Amino acid sequence: MDSTAVVRSGNWHGNDTTWAHGAGFESALFEFGGDGKPRSKPLRYLSIVDGIIAGEGNGPMEADAKPCGVLIAGHNPVAVDFVCAQLMGFDWQKLPMIREGLQSFDLQAGQIEVIPGLGEIFHFTPHFG
Repeated sequence: MDSTAVVRSGNWHGNDTTWAHGAGFESALFEFGGDGKPRSKPLRYLSIVDGIIAGEGNGPMEADAKPCGVLIAGHNPVAVDFVCAQLMGFDWQKLPMIREGLQSFDLQAGQIEVIPGLGEIFHFTPHFG
């Protein structure tokens, strides 16, 4: 069967479970040490996205190259995803991983500071699913 016609591995727009897994992993990473005990101080974290040549469409394995020339970095992975979704031209409120992730970190969209600013919106083609 054609792999571009069948959605596999939960990669479809109506899957409302992946965000919970991501939020659980992020919570464990930030709040607990490798010994399973709560951290005494916050974890320092840096998330970097290489968007110099990004991928769109049927990704991540068969994505089409999309030259964007950007690097995105931040101290919170959900905030970084929020900025990436906006640059890609997607509505972050329709992406449970971001929408619910912001709530799990008690973040509001207006609290995310983008330096020097969003600039160009690239209007990515989403995965068919």
